[in-house]
Amino acid sequence: MNSQATFGKNKGLGRRGKLIPALVFALILSLVPGCAKRARLELFAMDTYMELTVYGNKAEEALAGAEYEIKDLDGKLSATDGSSELSRINLSNGEPVSVSSDTAEVIHNALIAAEPLRGALQLTLRPVSLAWGFTTGEYRIPAEEELEELLKLVDDGRIRVDVGSNTVALPEGMALDLGSVAKGYSCDIAAAILQKYNVSGFLLNMGSSTIMAWGKKPDGGRWRIAVRDPAGEGYAGVIETDGACVSTSGGRERFFTGEDGNTYCHILDPETGRPVDNGVLAVTVVTESGLWGDALSTALFVMGAEKAEELYNSADMSPERRRFEYLFIMEDGSLVLSPGMEELFTPLGRFAEGGAAQ
Repeated sequence: MNSQATFGKNKGLGRRGKLIPALVFALILSLVPGCAKRARLELFAMDTYMELTVYGNKAEEALAGAEYEIKDLDGKLSATDGSSELSRINLSNGEPVSVSSDTAEVIHNALIAAEPLRGALQLTLRPVSLAWGFTTGEYRIPAEEELEELLKLVDDGRIRVDVGSNTVALPEGMALDLGSVAKGYSCDIAAAILQKYNVSGFLLNMGSSTIMAWGKKPDGGRWRIAVRDPAGEGYAGVIETDGACVSTSGGRERFFTGEDGNTYCHILDPETGRPVDNGVLAVTVVTESGLWGDALSTALFVMGAEKAEELYNSADMSPERRRFEYLFIMEDGSLVLSPGMEELFTPLGRFAEGGAAQ
C-alpha cells in the first residue's frame, strides 16, 4: 500500500461535509426508504442527466430552489451556448466582460483550486480541445506544429478576474472551458440552498461523475456510492461515507480511435496538448467540496499515481487546508489508494479477488 499520511478515520469527510459521460464511472447503489419525506427530481443540465433526491419536511420546496440554480448556472457557464456569459468572455477579443457574481466566483475559485495542482489543471485548454474535436465530435489528430502554436494560448495566469466588479478579461485568441469544475461548483451551490431549508439529508447525482451525499439517510446507515469498473461491466467497489463528495474522471467517458489505430481520451495534458496516456483508466476522489473534487480528479488523472502521492503528502495538502482521498484504477488491473480511501472503499468483482491493490 502507499505510505501517505492520513487525517484520520473518516474525519473531515463525513460528519458535516459541505460537499465537493458515454460511459460513467460512479453510480448510486441504493437508497433505503424511511420515514422522512422525500422529493426526487431528474433533469438534463450541463450536458448530462442529473438525479437529485432530498429528504425533509420542506424537501420539495428545497429541491425546486436547487433546480432553478442549476439551470441558471448551466445557462451562464456553457462553452457551447453562444449566448452564455462564458461564451461572451471567449469572444471578447481581450476586452473585460461584465458577468454575474456566479461566473466570476467559479472562475476565481477554480483558479485558486488549481494553484497547488502543478499545472495539471488549466481552464484555458479549450483551443486545444477544439483542435482534437472533443467539443464538436469532429475528431482528428492535430499535427505537432499546430499543437505547439495552440499551447501558446494555454496559460491560466493570464486570466483576469475581479470579483469586486464581477468582470473577467481574457487575452485575444484564448478561450475558457469550465467543464472540469462547473458540475462541482453547481453541486456546492445546490447543497448550500438545500441546507438553508433545513433538510435532513440529500443525494445529488450530477451526472454520476460528481455525486454529493449529505446529512442522514432515512434508514440511519451510511451513504453507499459505487464506483464502476471502467474496463468491465460491473463495479470496482463501493465507497461508504457519512457524507462527502465523490468525483470521478475517466479516460473512457469520451474518446475516439484515430486512423493510426490508437485510442485518444478527452482529458488533455496541458504540457503536451495531447490526450493523457499514462496507464490510468479512472481516478475517484473523496472531498468536502464539489468544485475542489472535480478539479482534483481531473488533475490527478493528468498527474498519474506517483505524482498524486507526492501531492497528497505535500505541505499544500495539509489536513487543515485541502483534505482529499483518492483511488486510481489502472490499465494493468491494479488499484492505488490513499490511506484514508482504504478505510472508505470496499473492492468488488475482480478487484476483490486479491492482489489488485497497491
